[in-house]
Amino acid sequence: MLGTLDKVRQLRPSGYFGYYGYPRCWGVPTAAEIVCPAAVTTRINDDLGWLFTGSSGLYPRIYFNPAVNHTSVHNAIRRILNETARVQAKFSGLNTPILPYAIFQSGNHFFDQSDLDLAIREPADMGAAGVVFWGSSAMFHLHDECLNMQKYIKDVLGPYVKSTETFFEQCSQKNCNSNGRCVRKDYEALAQLNLKENGTDDECRRNMNSINEEQQKNEFSDAYICRCFQGWSGPNCSS
Repeated sequence: MLGTLDKVRQLRPSGYFGYYGYPRCWGVPTAAEIVCPAAVTTRINDDLGWLFTGSSGLYPRIYFNPAVNHTSVHNAIRRILNETARVQAKFSGLNTPILPYAIFQSGNHFFDQSDLDLAIREPADMGAAGVVFWGSSAMFHLHDECLNMQKYIKDVLGPYVKSTETFFEQCSQKNCNSNGRCVRKDYEALAQLNLKENGTDDECRRNMNSINEEQQKNEFSDAYICRCFQGWSGPNCSS
């Protein structure tokens, strides 16, 4: 597995390479939720630390059934993303992009905005670099079904993605001088805790913004904080 990562980095040195579905929660899923027992999950993913150290991208999966209670779904996604943030801080470094795999449909049912909040907005809030987002044409064969998909992408999915992208671009500009990524404060606090617990003291940690009173006040600053891109530092990624 490491040999494969080494080879693809030689072939495509600017790419971000990792394995689909990792890091992951380790437990037996039920009909109601993804089980993610902390002790078991931490132990197994730590045993896979060699894989995450050798990866230049992290690709957890956050698929869910919208028919399941949203509180359970949200908790499950938070557990997966929190575990990904822990693994990133311990093994990969905070500049390693997180790109969760997500979907926008369950059968021929398209996700509504509350579903998209879980599939797209939650990863964005935790500092994900993006989402690998897909659906299946296997469910759509008739002309009207294809038109329904086209309408959904045009009227719901496309505008949602665009508004989310615009929000985080503006947050980066105003909070981070476009030199960092906005991360919701509770997720960044978790990342800093993970770094502290793991004794990490590298460039990624030094480039992280700390929560302080000097941060420039704007409509984003109450909820979001900067994680500076590599080579930048300071409360607003200006140094």
